[in-house]
Amino acid sequence: MTSSHKTQSFPHNSSIDNNWVCLRTDGSIKIDEGFAATGGFVRDHNGRWIVGFSKYLGNCTVMEAELWGILE
Repeated sequence: MTSSHKTQSFPHNSSIDNNWVCLRTDGSIKIDEGFAATGGFVRDHNGRWIVGFSKYLGNCTVMEAELWGILE
């Protein structure tokens, strides 16, 4: 399995200062089976990948999955 990370620039009208990073998180659940997961990534001010994560949460609510994403 191969993976590639593409550099993604931020739109010009929402650029961020050089000393900031962009954190994106999301949580999701499969209601009928009770599985939940969360994940996210951090990019620098140029949109370059810094770090990413994902975590299996088991059985929880949508709100809990979203909050776990922020906590992780």
